[in-house]
Amino acid sequence: MINQGGDEVKKHKITIISILIIIFLCICYTVKTYDINTDGFYLIRLGKYILNHGIDLKDHFSFISGLSYTYPHWLYSVYVYLFYSKLGFFGVYLSNIISFIVLVLSIYVVNVKINKNKLVALLISIFSVFILSKYIVARGQVLSIVLLFWEVYFIIKLIETGKKKYVFFLPIASLLIANIHGTIWPMFFILFLPFIGEHLLYIIFNKKKKKELKIGNITIEKVDNIKLVLIAFGISLLMGLLTPSRICYTYVFKIMLGDSQKYIGEHSTLQPIKEPLFLFLVTLLMLYKEKIKARDFFMIFGLIILSLISVKYLLILYTIGILYISKLFMEQLNKLGDKTFLILENILFNKKIATSLLIIFIGLIGLFGIKKNYNEKYINGKKYPVSAVKYIKKNLDYKNIRMYNDYDIGGYILFNDIPVFIDPRCDLYFKEFNNKNLDIFDDSIMLYKKLDSYKSIFKKYNIDHVLLKKNDKLFYVISADSNYEIIYKDKYFVLFKDISSQ
Repeated sequence: MINQGGDEVKKHKITIISILIIIFLCICYTVKTYDINTDGFYLIRLGKYILNHGIDLKDHFSFISGLSYTYPHWLYSVYVYLFYSKLGFFGVYLSNIISFIVLVLSIYVVNVKINKNKLVALLISIFSVFILSKYIVARGQVLSIVLLFWEVYFIIKLIETGKKKYVFFLPIASLLIANIHGTIWPMFFILFLPFIGEHLLYIIFNKKKKKELKIGNITIEKVDNIKLVLIAFGISLLMGLLTPSRICYTYVFKIMLGDSQKYIGEHSTLQPIKEPLFLFLVTLLMLYKEKIKARDFFMIFGLIILSLISVKYLLILYTIGILYISKLFMEQLNKLGDKTFLILENILFNKKIATSLLIIFIGLIGLFGIKKNYNEKYINGKKYPVSAVKYIKKNLDYKNIRMYNDYDIGGYILFNDIPVFIDPRCDLYFKEFNNKNLDIFDDSIMLYKKLDSYKSIFKKYNIDHVLLKKNDKLFYVISADSNYEIIYKDKYFVLFKDISSQ
């Protein structure tokens, strides 16, 4: 018995090591190191400021003085800056890799715990690497998705076991999301609704006290330990008070008052035709004719609806949707009594075969993974004014200029300590948030909706320099104005100076 136990432990170690390395190498191969996104630039800079000065709920990077800022991602900003401070942009890449590893391993571990099949969990995890990799950028969304994913598991286990430790885990997850990604925090409570909703339906319509109700192939059952679920919900709701951002309870309502859904990509409505995986999930749900619990149906269908409203929920749909689709798949596989997966699982995790697989993955994927990416250029000179910024910092009083820049390049300019007109901290530039009653974001949009408005808007903000891309519509308008002189240009960007006051 002792020897058998020892063999089981060794087998378990080989399994875990195999999974870790395979997933790690897949991630290293798929996650891009180059082309740091514009959000990443400002998050790094904010992290540095927070560590040096703390959080005072004021903006310190726009030349428009007196703006209030809520620091909704403050903890993630510190996290990514710590990597950057030690390893530069490779550190940012490494932080992305670590965040993604945590996400994919979470998908694996939770699938094993729920579906009891290591092979299916491994295949799903590797599949998720390639599906989710395009969403892995230097933003707090990855870590918040990990926490939301575990939240669903904690709720499921709380219902199944009634163990009070899950009542403890859920508020901790809520607290972390509130500080890592405060703008997504309300989603934490939306994920409770499928479970609470099914229980309410059971109470309302089950007058005959049946074990379950059926509507088509949807079954409505009593949700066990619902009191503990509601207690966890209530305690988690208080966690929004334990964050300096102070927007957890109001952000969604304020942002809906503005025009962000019209102009900001992640707030825009989904175009399903451009998302094959989304269409696949919808089709699968529509064609699924087997019995499905109401809570599972509500979860998948609810996330689909949210994704249609805003594309920023797609990552949540795909991550949690993978769990539910695999759960439905395993339920059908278990009904068939198919031993194929069990046989394949035993073969895959055989010590010799697992070792061979590791050598192949290390040789092929590892060679073209981190090693290939280590020397990549992290800043795309076509997208960001790399040379123009160097000129500004060398030749101008850059700390005191009032330079117009567009939304997309604002993060890079802020990163270089040059005061910005606007950047991707979109909530800062809506009057609902900045306490200055200034719709800076709307003014920046008006410049392109009505090109001749630049004179009044530049006067309103005392703009004395204008940095534009050469393919920008506004570039041609400013070029024709004799009050503006080109003082710098390169292949992609042009810097104008207002000479009318000279």
